[in-house]
Amino acid sequence: MADTTFIYALVGMNRPGIYQIRNLLTGIRYVGQSADVAFRLKHHLLRLRRNKHGNKHLQASWQKHGEAAFAFESLAIVEPSLLTLFEQRAFDALNSKYGCYNQGPFLDNAMRGRVHSDETRAKMSAAGKGKTKSETHRLAIGQAQIGKTIPADVRAKISAARKGWPGSRLGAILSETTRAKISAAHIGQPSPYKGMTGRYSKASLMRMSNAARMRSHPKHSEETKVKMSLARQRYYASPGTRDAASLSQRKSFQNPERRRIQSEATKKWWAQRKAGDAHGSSL
Repeated sequence: MADTTFIYALVGMNRPGIYQIRNLLTGIRYVGQSADVAFRLKHHLLRLRRNKHGNKHLQASWQKHGEAAFAFESLAIVEPSLLTLFEQRAFDALNSKYGCYNQGPFLDNAMRGRVHSDETRAKMSAAGKGKTKSETHRLAIGQAQIGKTIPADVRAKISAARKGWPGSRLGAILSETTRAKISAAHIGQPSPYKGMTGRYSKASLMRMSNAARMRSHPKHSEETKVKMSLARQRYYASPGTRDAASLSQRKSFQNPERRRIQSEATKKWWAQRKAGDAHGSSL
């Protein structure tokens, strides 16, 4: 049996500190921290006995040498705010002298400074394909992101990396069901752009204006223009169509209210133009 004297001596005492799991035959250690060292070491022991420990190197050594070859020990009682600092110091000292089962030189982030191989990335991708998160899982992820902000330098890097990429939804056609869900979700919601008038830069306003102009007046190819012209000619070549269009125009101008509105608009335009000409000549 493993030397677990320390674990059972501290059970229930809730002591924060740094601990190690030491291989008595090789001297290699596993270093860790916890707000309750005894509870954490009991958890390690249980996972190792069940062959389900998260550290595959420690688990393989446990399977090879047996439980009796390991001791569970406390290294220091530490204030909770200093646990990470002292854990890293203990790891640096013991790893250089005996070697440690811990992965990565930085215990607070095992992957810092390391890069997954192409083979590992392919395995991770294959393992994640086809899996869907439960509603509870998705809600938990959303709640965890509330209030978090991405630093400006990180946002700049993301923006630079994505420039020139086509949109992930470019060319996608939403189904009727999806469009109905999106519409229902936005009903009664305030516009995200409400109150933002005047906050756009001149460059942003120019880009928005150009984009709107392109949507309303797209640049057609010469072939498309010819097709559009022929289609209109065929449409208006019908006597019935010409008579209907002429009658519609006559009815439109016979409306007194419409004539009054057009007359006022024309007078206003001429007045503004005369005022502009007078101002220009005075200069």
